[in-house]
Amino acid sequence: MNIGIILGAGDGFRLRAGTKKAFVEIFGRPLVWYSLLTFVDADSIDEVVLVLPPVSGGAFKELSEMLAEATPKEKGIIQIAGGKTRFESLKKAYSALQKYYTPSQLKNANIIIHNAANPLVSVREIDEVANMLKKYYSAGVATPVYDTLRRIDLKKTETINRENVWRMQTPQGMRYKVFEEGLKKIKQEPTDDLELAEIQNIKPKIIPCTGYNFKITTESDLELVEDILASKREFTIGFGEDSHAFEKKGRLILGGLEFKKYKKLEADSDGDVMLHAFVAALSQGLNIGSLGLVTDALYEEGVTDSKAYLDHALKLVREQNWGLEKVNFVFEGISPRIDPIAKKLIKSVAELIGAPENIDTISAHTGEGLTAFGRGEGLKCQCLVMMERLWLP
Repeated sequence: MNIGIILGAGDGFRLRAGTKKAFVEIFGRPLVWYSLLTFVDADSIDEVVLVLPPVSGGAFKELSEMLAEATPKEKGIIQIAGGKTRFESLKKAYSALQKYYTPSQLKNANIIIHNAANPLVSVREIDEVANMLKKYYSAGVATPVYDTLRRIDLKKTETINRENVWRMQTPQGMRYKVFEEGLKKIKQEPTDDLELAEIQNIKPKIIPCTGYNFKITTESDLELVEDILASKREFTIGFGEDSHAFEKKGRLILGGLEFKKYKKLEADSDGDVMLHAFVAALSQGLNIGSLGLVTDALYEEGVTDSKAYLDHALKLVREQNWGLEKVNFVFEGISPRIDPIAKKLIKSVAELIGAPENIDTISAHTGEGLTAFGRGEGLKCQCLVMMERLWLP
C-alpha cells in the first residue's frame, strides 16, 4: 500500500497573502487542491493523509466540498490538523497512520511525502517515486543545479562547485519502517524528508523531476505558477435553447423556483425552460449533443424535476474537469415579466450550481409581438455558457 502525506499546515508568511498558505487561491482553487487532485489521480496512491492548518471557516468548508467532488470512493482521504512546524506536522501524520491503520497494513506500506506548496507535481513523478520504492528503501525527486553558486560572507566570496548538486523537491518517499525508525532517531528538525533515511545509512535514489515542480515560497513564485497555469487553460462554449407553450392550469417552474401566479409551461417534465436551456448549453459545450441525450434516460425513469437534469449535466462537467466561468440567459416573452424576478432566478441558479451569483446574467425582451412568445402564448429561453479547465503538467 502506498500512502501519500500532503503537508499543507504552514503559515506562508513570506507570501504575504493574508491567509494560510494552503488556502491561497489560484484561479479560484486553494493551493492545496492542486497537489491533492494529482495524488488522487495517481494510480500508485491508495490513501492520502492531508495535513492542514488547525483552522476552520469558509476556506476549510470550501475545500471539504471540493474534496467530496474530486475524490473517488475507492480512495480515502484522512484530514488532520498540523503542528507549528513542518516536522511537527509530519509527526502528527505519523500518529494518524497508527490510528487509522493496523500494524499489518503499515508493515509493508510505503510513505510518500509531499509539500502542498509544490502544486505542479505530476502524476508521473508520484508514480516514479512509488515504483522506485518497490526495489529501494527511499527515493525522492529533484532538479540538478545549472546556475553558478556563490558563497558570500563579510570577508570574501567564493564559487561553489555545482557538480552533483541538486535542488530537492517533493514527493519524497520511503518504506514505512524506514520512516518510523527515522522519526525516532533524528535529533534535529530535518529540512528534507530523505534525512530520515540517511541517518540510518540508507542512500536515497534521486529521480529527476520537471522544472514545473518547484516550491512556492515568495510572491514571485506564486505569480510564476499562475503564469504557467494560465498558459495551460482551455476554454469551451455552449449554446442552448428551449421553449414551451403555456398550459391552462398548473404553476410556472422557472430556474428551479415555483411562481404561483403564472401558468405552467406545457412539457413532459416540469417545463422549466431556463434549466432546460442551461442543460442544452452544457451538453453542447461538452460536445455531447442535444438536450434529450442528457434528459431522456432520466425521464424514462420517471424523473420530471429539471433540477435533476441539471445535476446530471453538472456531474458530466466535473468528470471532464471543466469549471463554469459564465452563464448568460436571454428570455423572449411577455409573461412573466423577467426583470422583476431576475434577482430571484440568478440566486436560485447560483445555488443550484454552487457558484457565486455574479457568474449568471439575465436579460429579456418581448419580441415586439412578432412571435408566439411575444404574443404571450409561451416562453423561450436561450443560454450561453463558457467553461474553462486547466491542464496540469
